[in-house]
Amino acid sequence: MEDGPLDAPDKQTAPSLWKAIGWWEVRRILFNLILIVSVQISVQLIRLLVPLDPGEDAWEPFAIFGLIFLLNVAYTFSWFWEIGQVRKPEKRWQIFKGMVYASLALIFLSPVVNFIRLIASWISG
Repeated sequence: MEDGPLDAPDKQTAPSLWKAIGWWEVRRILFNLILIVSVQISVQLIRLLVPLDPGEDAWEPFAIFGLIFLLNVAYTFSWFWEIGQVRKPEKRWQIFKGMVYASLALIFLSPVVNFIRLIASWISG
């Protein structure tokens, strides 16, 4: 029976594997700080843009907090991707920035849509 690549790790490959995982996990702190600040801004924008009746709550802030969990799952796939590919450390920052930009786009999607609705309601009278 043949050993697979995960059964008998090469001494040279294993440290670089853990270095890759470590690189991503250390930056997860920065990623989550960016998400937390962005979510707070997004929630405040939603509160300003969404007219609610007394006692009514907007559902978007709760959905955005669930989105943080899903974005962290997606973030984990970034280091899975690196491990599965030929390791190119210079690509890490590009992938990290892409994850941040995509996350910001998703977080601010609701305020943007609500702003467009508000403008459309003002135009239509």
